[in-house]
Amino acid sequence: MSHTEEPWIVRDDGNEYNGAIIDSPAVGKGCYASIATVTQRNKHPVHDGGISQATAEANARRIVACVNACAGMPTEVLEHQAARNMKEASHRHSRGGRTTRIYLSGPMSGLPDLNFPAFNAESARLQTLGFEVVNPADLNPDPATGWHECMRRDLAALLTCDTLALMDGWQKSAGAHLEMHVAHRVGMDIVTAREVA
Repeated sequence: MSHTEEPWIVRDDGNEYNGAIIDSPAVGKGCYASIATVTQRNKHPVHDGGISQATAEANARRIVACVNACAGMPTEVLEHQAARNMKEASHRHSRGGRTTRIYLSGPMSGLPDLNFPAFNAESARLQTLGFEVVNPADLNPDPATGWHECMRRDLAALLTCDTLALMDGWQKSAGAHLEMHVAHRVGMDIVTAREVA
């Protein structure tokens, strides 16, 4: 079954208690096909827990804007990709049209495999959410590289990012403390990695 062809519009039928009606002029010449009505629950929204006419209209406009923005995309694609794409679009919007670039910071020295598995797993998770991720495990893949050399490379990469994401255990890491100090001093956003969703 296919959906009603775009474009969809919001129409007011003039009845102040019906809410906004979502229609499509695409059905026939000069004809409208009512798709949905975004309504109030009752005639006294403020007193009886309903929504106002203005809220009903705003909800209808939002639905129509989303549908029209997706014109031409198969529903199956939307169902599987919408969440990821919308999150990515949201992150881009919050950064003036570009994808948020996150630097991962956390403990490495003294941990098995330099904690690379945890860094790689967190990097993959953030990338599936639509972020661009700078992972120190990728910057310094050779475990024989000295701490000072790694930190010089890491700090240079950190300064290309918008956000510093602190991984579990960062409090025990001298490198993570230094990265957090630099990020704070240059005005970057600082978050815990687990709160990024």
